[in-house]
Amino acid sequence: MARDAKVVANRVMALLGGEGNIAQLNHCATRLRVVAKDDEQVDAEGLSATEGVHGYFFQNGQHQVILGTGFVGKVFAIMKGNEAIEEAPQTEEKKTKSARSKQ
Repeated sequence: MARDAKVVANRVMALLGGEGNIAQLNHCATRLRVVAKDDEQVDAEGLSATEGVHGYFFQNGQHQVILGTGFVGKVFAIMKGNEAIEEAPQTEEKKTKSARSKQ
């Protein structure tokens, strides 16, 4: 069965404590990276058990939800549609790589 990015995004959002609990949202090649306002509201077991989620862990103040290459970008785009969520600032290294790739 194909994964539905909208269904996964809505489920992950709810398990992270809802849109009001997300302070920062970003992603890498395979993981959604979230800084929550209140870590106690995050349902780690629920995230790990969600269909379409390949894993979850908490490290360095970030909740990291493993979604897989390509799929993570789709889920991120749906979740990012909420203007109240702040995207984490890029590091200088990422900005430089991004600028080079646009040339």
